[in-house]
Amino acid sequence: MRIRETTQERETPTSLQQQQQQQQQQQQQQQQQHKQQQQQQQHNSSSSSSSSNNNHEIIALPSACLLLFRAAAESAAAAVAATAAAAATAGTAAAAAAAAATAAAAAAAAATAAAQTAAAPAAAQQQQQQQQQQQQPRDKTSALSLSPAVPSSSRISSNTISSSSSSSTSSSSSNGSGNSNSSSSSSSNLHV
Repeated sequence: MRIRETTQERETPTSLQQQQQQQQQQQQQQQQQHKQQQQQQQHNSSSSSSSSNNNHEIIALPSACLLLFRAAAESAAAAVAATAAAAATAGTAAAAAAAAATAAAAAAAAATAAAQTAAAPAAAQQQQQQQQQQQQPRDKTSALSLSPAVPSSSRISSNTISSSSSSSTSSSSSNGSGNSNSSSSSSSNLHV
């Protein structure tokens, strides 16, 4: 019996050591697996983070392009608006200049009409004076044309007395407007 116990005692430590070694190996394996898992997770996380960063960069590039295009479009629209405003200002200035020219022409026409209106009485007076001056010689001529009856001839021959007398009267009048009236009358008397 004693021998068996000793063999069992001898076997027991060896078995215990083997079990401990196995446990240690298992623990080491578990630790290695855990480390491997951690490394794998870290690698996965780093790769995912890098991929997400890359995705952010890829997304950021089109958004930056869009911002640039938007800024260019806004600047072009502002330039077009400024050009339109300048054109409108130039059109307004041209319209104002045309209106000023029209007003100046109207003022000149009014001044000319006023001058003609002011000169009209003087011209009428001058015309009336000319008509009077033209009428005065005509009146003198008509006054001189009136002459009394004078004996034209008298002759005595062979106890015969013959006499003849003639008279003529003419008159003309003019009113200065181009209308003239003339009348003449003649009479002759013969006595033997």
